[in-house]
Amino acid sequence: MSSKLETSVSASQIVAAQASDWKGLTLEELQRRRAKWLIKREVSRMSMAHQYESTREDVSQNGVRALLFNSGEVSMLKKTDYFYLGFKALNALVKLYIKRKRR
Repeated sequence: MSSKLETSVSASQIVAAQASDWKGLTLEELQRRRAKWLIKREVSRMSMAHQYESTREDVSQNGVRALLFNSGEVSMLKKTDYFYLGFKALNALVKLYIKRKRR
């Protein structure tokens, strides 16, 4: 029986000794950080849902043009503007095709 621990140390003494040596976060701090992170995640999720919904409404009202321009700009575009933008986009694609073909 001499091999057993003969000194009697209570659990409260062990916890107190560990608490004084601990330099990390407390349980309350960890809970606060987790709650703060969960709130930030939920706010960003709601923000993304709002942006998605507003973009979806714009596209349903103005077609694919709404993805490229603000709603105010879409109403001011004319056929010549579309022709010009299409020409510029086609010109850029042709340049990319020529560069790729040279390689």
